[in-house]
Amino acid sequence: MRATLSRGWCNPRGFSSLALGIVVIAAMPALIATQFELSDSPSLVSLGTAGNYAILAGTAVTNSGLTQITGNLGVSPGTVLTGFPPGTISGSQDVANAAAQQAQSDLTAAFSDAAGRTPTASVTGDIGGQTLTPGVTG
Repeated sequence: MRATLSRGWCNPRGFSSLALGIVVIAAMPALIATQFELSDSPSLVSLGTAGNYAILAGTAVTNSGLTQITGNLGVSPGTVLTGFPPGTISGSQDVANAAAQQAQSDLTAAFSDAAGRTPTASVTGDIGGQTLTPGVTG
């Protein structure tokens, strides 16, 4: 048995609506990136080395179960890391070492930077269904 498709569902140039949809979807990231680059967005908050961690805690990390952490895990100044195994970590484990201390310092700097910015908009109530643009809200 052989299936034959009619060109009735295609536009005159032979492209289907599905093909057009795929092209539009594939182009969306570039369009979105261009939009954000052209806007007057505030500069990003730099996380420094804290951005290298999937989990970064100050006192302790406790796991119960078969948790899988994809990335690095850091604890500082605390030293408690329990539940690994059975949990697994695909990256490094930095517990009260220089790397974890630096990440905590960078995280504190990032928090201070973000907290010190002047709000550009106010958001009140339920934000469900709203589109929030880049900026600082108060």
